[in-house]
Amino acid sequence: MLISFSVANYGSIKEKQILSLRRYQSGMESRIVIDDELAGNDISPVAVIYGANASGKSTFLHALSFVKKLVSTSALRPVGQPIRVPFFALSEQTRAEPFRTEIVFTTAKSEYSYRFEINHKGNVSNEELLRINPAGKRRSIQTIFSRQTEKGQRDIIKTSSYMHGAKKHIVDSTRPNSLFLSKAAQENNKDILDAYEWFVPPEDSQVKAIDTPSLSVALFENDKEFQKWVLQLIKKSDLGIGNIEIIPPTTNPPKELVKLYKMMNESDNKQQDDATINKLLRMNRHPALYHYGEQSKSVRLDWHYESAGTLSLWDLAGGLYTCLKKGLPFWIDELSDLHPALMRQLVYIFQSKRSNPNNAQILFTTHDISLLGNFGGLGYALDRDQIWFTEKDANGATSLYPLTDFDPRRDANTEKMYIGGRFGAVPLIDDLPTFA
Repeated sequence: MLISFSVANYGSIKEKQILSLRRYQSGMESRIVIDDELAGNDISPVAVIYGANASGKSTFLHALSFVKKLVSTSALRPVGQPIRVPFFALSEQTRAEPFRTEIVFTTAKSEYSYRFEINHKGNVSNEELLRINPAGKRRSIQTIFSRQTEKGQRDIIKTSSYMHGAKKHIVDSTRPNSLFLSKAAQENNKDILDAYEWFVPPEDSQVKAIDTPSLSVALFENDKEFQKWVLQLIKKSDLGIGNIEIIPPTTNPPKELVKLYKMMNESDNKQQDDATINKLLRMNRHPALYHYGEQSKSVRLDWHYESAGTLSLWDLAGGLYTCLKKGLPFWIDELSDLHPALMRQLVYIFQSKRSNPNNAQILFTTHDISLLGNFGGLGYALDRDQIWFTEKDANGATSLYPLTDFDPRRDANTEKMYIGGRFGAVPLIDDLPTFA
């Protein structure tokens, strides 16, 4: 589970901003009423970020994805290719400072903290550090490896007894534009893999919303459990859909696609090339959704006639299912296409131990303020420590802060308070232009 994530000097984020999912004051007194035990125990399974447009909500999630991708791929970077970081550009001060991040997380075995910095030359600099807390107690925290950059730009990498096996080769072959964690995992150091696979689970199953349309198709074709799960999800969402079918491709790949693929790959194996292209085409297919028509007859509608909410739910389904099944974190930018009642139910899936037995997490940004309130007396979907806000200052820098900073009562109408500007993070909009 993700425990906390901090980032500095990235996009609109200048100073270090921290998102913490540890339950505030041991969970305070939860205001969520469900017929089940709450998931996550002392770590929250849900975090939602609100804020005005361009306030930095998306930037925070982009930073999280950036760190994940860098852990996954930096060991494979060509020699001398700099790591490109979108540093904060609105300050002279940050133009000489590094990108900094720290992430604290748990696996089935241990709790870890991992941090590193990247300088403006695109190299890992100053520090890279992985620490482990096997017993879950602060006094047992141990360093697995540390990396420091001397003034002469030479990296000093030290490994501890928590890393077994041949290590000198990994240390010597770690380039300035590569994370040591990434390199050690590439070299299959088994003591590193537990931490590495939190960022890059086997089969790369930790996904963001942008990956999920093809994942939903692939799961529907190959996982009977997913078929059953997604049909229940669609039917219970009151979309008027009774069945789903994946239509196999009936045409050959476009000639332009074949030509582009061959230009990029320079392969002499035509059979293998054709198989790869067809696989790519299959990944981008859409499902056929059968709607109830007159006399309850099932009618198939073209995918392009489906509503934005239906498309969004299908796109999310594969990622939601995978993360819930494997206990992974799932982050989504701008989850707003769904009806508020359906949004609440999706949040409840993560809140409940019955539907989320593996302590998966969902972190998303949205403008759906109905989640802040008690939904007309039907109950709260979010606890107070699961609500976060972003706001920019006069210099264009984003700050991230929790609702708990304002210490609202358990039964406070936080939706009304937010609309009224009590928590900030709302746009100050002048009269829009007219043609008068």
